[in-house]
Amino acid sequence: MKKTLNNIFDEANANELENLVSQNAASDVSADTLSSIKNKVYAKTGITKAKTKKPIAFRWQSYVAVAACLLLIVGGIFGAPSIMKLFNNVEPSIVDNILPTDIDKIIWAANGQSNEDPDDANAFVTWNGWSMDYSLYEVLNRADKTDFIAIVVKKNNSTELDSFEYKGTTLAKLRAERDELNLLSGKLIDFHKEGEWLKYGELLYTTGTPDGEKWAKSLYDERVAFYGEDFIAKYIVNGEVQTDLLNEDYTVCQNRFTEISKETDELIKAYNASYVDEVEDIFVSAGACIKVRNNLVFLFVQKDELANLKVNNKENYMLSLARRSAFDISSTNTPTVDDSVTGFVIDKIRFDGVSGNINTDADVADAIQVLVTNNDLLQFIIYSEVHLTEEDLEDMHYASFDQWNYPTRTVVSVKRENINMEAIKELTMRSDVTSVHIGALLVPLPDDLVDEPAVDG
Repeated sequence: MKKTLNNIFDEANANELENLVSQNAASDVSADTLSSIKNKVYAKTGITKAKTKKPIAFRWQSYVAVAACLLLIVGGIFGAPSIMKLFNNVEPSIVDNILPTDIDKIIWAANGQSNEDPDDANAFVTWNGWSMDYSLYEVLNRADKTDFIAIVVKKNNSTELDSFEYKGTTLAKLRAERDELNLLSGKLIDFHKEGEWLKYGELLYTTGTPDGEKWAKSLYDERVAFYGEDFIAKYIVNGEVQTDLLNEDYTVCQNRFTEISKETDELIKAYNASYVDEVEDIFVSAGACIKVRNNLVFLFVQKDELANLKVNNKENYMLSLARRSAFDISSTNTPTVDDSVTGFVIDKIRFDGVSGNINTDADVADAIQVLVTNNDLLQFIIYSEVHLTEEDLEDMHYASFDQWNYPTRTVVSVKRENINMEAIKELTMRSDVTSVHIGALLVPLPDDLVDEPAVDG
């Protein structure tokens, strides 16, 4: 009869496990790794640390248990796939973080489908006590009981997130600064027009301006109070509106918006990384199949298993349908965008799914890098005066090409490893191209296109 690892663990003895760890302490496996493996075996099998002796008739079971633990240590050195190759008839072990089925059979989010934005609380719903994004909710409602679903598990504690300190600031401080900048930017924009009236002072509500503009005193008092005397004194000098200064300060605001966006992204990533080990241990102890990648906790589960998963305080967690790209991407295989390309016609470029303003060539490179880091495929919607041909866009190395009329537009998808910054620049420089919208591909391509090898160079 075939034995699973669970069968083996049921027959195991704590003494053999302790001895095995001691015997391997002098090997290349670190003490921390050995201790971690041992503790996970204890957690998953229920083996206690009490010293007991088994009758001689059952000693063969102890030897089998030692062999099983040895396989775990081998897995820690060579990876879980090595165990499965050696022990083909053993069921996948959750302890070893082996995926429960073929990765291509797991349900993942399409690019742009999963919503993990902590500012967008309205996008989340509740299912069997779990808080989750609507994309995951829909998948759970239509998935078969045998389907495995990929889920990202995050903490759901807005107070803790707001107060988490990173590089001398917190999310609450960044949001407060962003709100102040929003107010200041609005004032700077409005003052271009209203400043031309307010520069007349009290004449605006007494005799009126030379061009016939006249306000009620109540409106005048309201707008002066809105801008503030210091603001007005700064931007109206000798009776003239300082238009250049307004524009300069507005640019400073927009640049700071971009910085705040980047700082916010970094802070949230640091916060998520701070609790990864804690969340992993809690879900592994509950019997869940967990894999940690890129400081994200991935849960692979069937819907009935999720509904019955014994985790305390479910409301403390937020579940999102995981993107395959987030699981596969690491710092070592993410393509790096060429940021040396200059000369983009920035006024023609629009980004979807990237926060912050685009004012420089460097901003364009940064925005595309964000999209490349988080998505397998990028979508370019090109509005033009005439239809572009496939030859016009061949340097884009596109994976798909479509066109529509009214307005005339061409839509191409490009694999992230094929992004050609020079071709994008040339596209924006074309006189017959009016705008280029760049974002994540919202509808996944057929597998034969996604798996197509990258273009050389």
